[in-house]
Amino acid sequence: LHSSLKKSDRVQTIGGIIGTVVELRDDTMVLRTHEASNTRITVARSALQTILKQGRDGAADDAGDDQAASAA
Repeated sequence: LHSSLKKSDRVQTIGGIIGTVVELRDDTMVLRTHEASNTRITVARSALQTILKQGRDGAADDAGDDQAASAA
């Protein structure tokens, strides 16, 4: 799972945070959780629970960011 992770993937963490991967580092990843406010958080890569949607070759799929933030 961790080896297939890439930018623009839509993911969910074990804590229930849903976001789009915007940056990958050795042990952490930066997630955009809300497009309108450009909210980003850094989480441990080990916190990854599932990849909800594979990104498209570097083009982020942000269609669900507002819905995920509203549901939280």
